[in-house]
Amino acid sequence: MKRLLSAVAAGVLLLTASAATPDTTETDVISGTTAEAVFTAEDVQNLQDFLLTRPLETDLSGKPYDLNGDGVWDVFDLALMKREIPTQPEQAAHSDTIVVYFSRTNNTEKIANYLIDLTGADSYEIEAAVPYSDAD
Repeated sequence: MKRLLSAVAAGVLLLTASAATPDTTETDVISGTTAEAVFTAEDVQNLQDFLLTRPLETDLSGKPYDLNGDGVWDVFDLALMKREIPTQPEQAAHSDTIVVYFSRTNNTEKIANYLIDLTGADSYEIEAAVPYSDAD
């Protein structure tokens, strides 16, 4: 009796697990629906405004915003869309950055140069009006 009960329980668990597993993987759905679509920041903003029920100036009919193929535009589609947006070049993202530093012993200057190289930022060195001495 115990063997029969455990076999039935194992069969139910197996059927439940196989029924819960989707037929397609996430990458199949993404690559199948977005292969011809290229999304922009405006598309992300439009879908976000639609989901938040904000008034839209743009007609969204015919837009390929159903990225997971469930027939509904939802937050999952928004997350997938954000992942599909090409990343901006690093230099363009940091073009308005500046590293301002003061370095008497050159230790801070080394760190500032590291940050400048990392971000592509402009630099400005603060110079003391009256030079510091070793006693300071």
